Amino acid sequence: MLNQIILEGRIVKNERRNTKKGNSYLSLVIAYETLSKENGNWEKKTNFIKGLSWKKISEKVENILKPGFPIILEGSLEQVSFQDGEDKKVYNYINIDKFHLNLKNQKNKKLKF
Repeated sequence: MLNQIILEGRIVKNERRNTKKGNSYLSLVIAYETLSKENGNWEKKTNFIKGLSWKKISEKVENILKPGFPIILEGSLEQVSFQDGEDKKVYNYINIDKFHLNLKNQKNKKLKF
C-alpha cells in the first residue's frame, strides 16, 4: 500500500521541539488551498495541517522556514490518537521526508533537502 503525499503551501509556524527521550524534531504548521464547487461557483478554501521532520534535514532548513515562506513537502500521511479525559482525540500530520525550497527571490537558486 502506498502512503505518499506531496503538498504545496506556506509556512504558518515552525518550532524546534524535543521528545521525552531528547530527540529533536521540527514541528511545522502549513497552510494550503483547495478548490471546491459551492452553488455552481468555484471557491478557494484555506486548510491547515501539521508537519513533522525528524531527521538532521530539519536542522538545515529550520532557519530558512519562516512564516509565509512557500514550500513543497514530500512525506507520508500519519494519524495520532490519544485520550484527553473522556474524549478521544485524533489528528493527522505529514511525516516529512523532503523539503523543496524555492529561494529564487533570495539567492536565485532552488534547494532540495
